Amino acid sequence: MSFFAILIIFALTSNSNASSSDKKCAQVLTPSVPHEFILEQQKKTGDLHPSTKRLQDAVATSGFQNVALNRDVLAKHNSQHTLTLPRGEMVNQYQSGRCWIFAATNMVRSLLLRGQSVDTDFNFSQNYVWFFHFFEQMNTQYERLILARDKKYNAKEQRKLFALRLIEGGNFENFAGIVEQYGIVPYEVMPDTAESVYPENLISELTIEMGRVAVELQKKFNATPRMSDEELRAEKAEFLQRVWQIIATHLGNPPLTFQFKNKDIVMTDPDFKIGIPKIQNAEIKTYTPKEFAAKVARFNGGEWVTFSANPLLPKGKLYELKRNPLEIKRAPRELRFPRRYYNTNTEKLLDLMTRSLQNLIPVWTALDIRQGVDHYTGIMHPNIFNREGLFGPDFVDKPPPNLEDSVRYGITRTVHAVLAIGLDQPKGFDHPIKFKIENSWGKRAGDFGIYHMYREWALEYNLEITIHVSALTDAERALFDKKPVLISEHQDLP
Repeated sequence: MSFFAILIIFALTSNSNASSSDKKCAQVLTPSVPHEFILEQQKKTGDLHPSTKRLQDAVATSGFQNVALNRDVLAKHNSQHTLTLPRGEMVNQYQSGRCWIFAATNMVRSLLLRGQSVDTDFNFSQNYVWFFHFFEQMNTQYERLILARDKKYNAKEQRKLFALRLIEGGNFENFAGIVEQYGIVPYEVMPDTAESVYPENLISELTIEMGRVAVELQKKFNATPRMSDEELRAEKAEFLQRVWQIIATHLGNPPLTFQFKNKDIVMTDPDFKIGIPKIQNAEIKTYTPKEFAAKVARFNGGEWVTFSANPLLPKGKLYELKRNPLEIKRAPRELRFPRRYYNTNTEKLLDLMTRSLQNLIPVWTALDIRQGVDHYTGIMHPNIFNREGLFGPDFVDKPPPNLEDSVRYGITRTVHAVLAIGLDQPKGFDHPIKFKIENSWGKRAGDFGIYHMYREWALEYNLEITIHVSALTDAERALFDKKPVLISEHQDLP
């Protein structure tokens, strides 16, 4: 019996209010849905209760979110926060999977604004990081093919090995690795292009190029005399040059040096190297991207650690992904910033987030923004939508599965990264009731680009944070000195 048919049987037989005709229909369901069942449902549609028909018409004309919006939650909501960190102008990732880059660059920018070392209209180039994100993936794929040359694969395994799967998304460790290896630049030095905000064409071109090279490599693997790995890598330069040209055509060329007008600052904060401007006059200086990362952005990826609430793994342990899709290498086969996190629960994540924000340090966070979010008001609350009655008088809105089952069956996933820049903790409350979230979808999304993440929502859908080590206790810092447990990709948070 098909899974779809089983679901229908379960739904119909578990409804205590089902009519006798419903029960009869359920008893005769077969692996293919019978025509009688379809006719029965169509007949019910014609006999809808007037209130249900009005609701369906309203959804058709005004949209589900407008009709289902829970007015009780909306009435209790306000946009105020008792603590807000500095932020710059709202940014927009458009139709690209760069949220992880935007959340990270917004984080570094907030710290610079805190020290008044840049102006509020300053922004980093996410496009620059995006360039090397793709470039390194292509390099890694080439290396994997070389390393796998002597292994025996069946046809299915061979297709999987040679098939390129370019990843738009990433995590904080990817960002840290790219910045350490290649630096970072201001937005105006390498601004967005038409292709960076919609990368489908770029991904298609790179996939075609990788397929061409994979075919050539396969022939060379079988050639006589045998080519050494060193000889194969010597030919990689031509491949990477072509890759560079493809990416540069879509995203632009990364600069070798550039000029930037920055304020002269006095270093007063030993943790962040953030100071107050000594003079208001700006000075034009020339930087390489790596010099800019070190002297202006003052970002050190090694000072940030990640906590996760992965319910599929035992809590209280440090985990590391065996293979990172983006392998930035300091030494051969050694990752400088591997995918590594200490696993705990969502309540602990919120406690750490609160402590970091109270120390005026923003928090990079990964969550599932698909559920319980009103994108018109920016409210993130598990009860923001009231479904009861919307689908008919007999429809009961059942509670969602627990967090472990939600993650296991793909209901909850870390599909988006944002930056926590504030909190709301009224007097008399032991913890914040909501957090202020800086998103990367422009001013039209949410509350002029800001979202309001309520604690109840965060306990269900906020699954990962990255914070600065200065916000941790000595005992919490020591957790990351332990030897990590290696995990595979399918054990990681989806």
